[in-house]
Amino acid sequence: MLMRMSRVDLVKGGLIILVIAGHLLPGEFHANLARWIIYSFHMPLFTAVSGYLFSWEKMREFRFADVVRKYWRRPVLPWLVALAVYAAVDTAPGSLLSAAYWAGFLGHFIRPFFHLWFIAAYLFWVLLSWALLHLRLSLPWILLTGSLLSFGSELLRHWIPPLTGNHFSGADTFLYTLHPNYYVFFVLGGFFRRYNAGLSVGWVVPATLLLLTAEVLLFYYPNEPAEAVVFFLYNFCLIRLMVAFVEGRPSRHYRLPEWIGVHSLAIYLWHVLPLIIVFRLHLASALQFYLLNAALMTVLFLGVWMTARIRQRLR
Repeated sequence: MLMRMSRVDLVKGGLIILVIAGHLLPGEFHANLARWIIYSFHMPLFTAVSGYLFSWEKMREFRFADVVRKYWRRPVLPWLVALAVYAAVDTAPGSLLSAAYWAGFLGHFIRPFFHLWFIAAYLFWVLLSWALLHLRLSLPWILLTGSLLSFGSELLRHWIPPLTGNHFSGADTFLYTLHPNYYVFFVLGGFFRRYNAGLSVGWVVPATLLLLTAEVLLFYYPNEPAEAVVFFLYNFCLIRLMVAFVEGRPSRHYRLPEWIGVHSLAIYLWHVLPLIIVFRLHLASALQFYLLNAALMTVLFLGVWMTARIRQRLR
């Protein structure tokens, strides 16, 4: 069990590193091949890891109040603090008595800043799973339901573009904050954990390589319907390989990525703050940009390490 959890931490740590790398790479994701590849799988795999760790059977016995108690201290409370900080940083300066200022500030709690959508979506996936479990659905039936929800919402995203500025709607919040199109990945994490022993991975490696080739081709020859199909199939295969890796035979430890995985929530919530600081300095050269980012990320990691040590001593 300990080795399996260390492998989960290793996967989470590797994905956090990719998240940071994806945010540091120059250009839009459709104009940078490395960013295109990272964005094609890093958040779906993060979603699957969350589903892998989700207590599917225990949740059947939970009341709503139990769910709130379980998730309030982590991740809800740290996420709300991060929402407030990033909202203050991102909202245009103005009088605290101005309605426009507070509309912009509070708008960040409806459409979370940049990367913070993931926690809102995670809480949605948790509550949806809790509700489906209380309907006495088995995991295969939840997977079928999640597949229909994800594929349907992905189609809607092609017809309903995201709103901009301080404009909000129920459809926009549902599709672009709660990300129902990712719910199938959350369920797959739990499904493959439950049924890992009876499923072969022999065909998955060549299929994954083929789909990776398709991802590269779609970077150069865009086609939205093909991108959606390849996106789901590619991540289906990667999630299967990820669970097989986590459940596999013990291997050596990799301390730094495992440590990052253990503290993935704190690092994920706050890793964008150094980026904002550096971007606002308008540095003249790429070397200055990356060196200062590296220095500030080091400070962030040290802060997370020191906070963890203090919390251990206070227990």
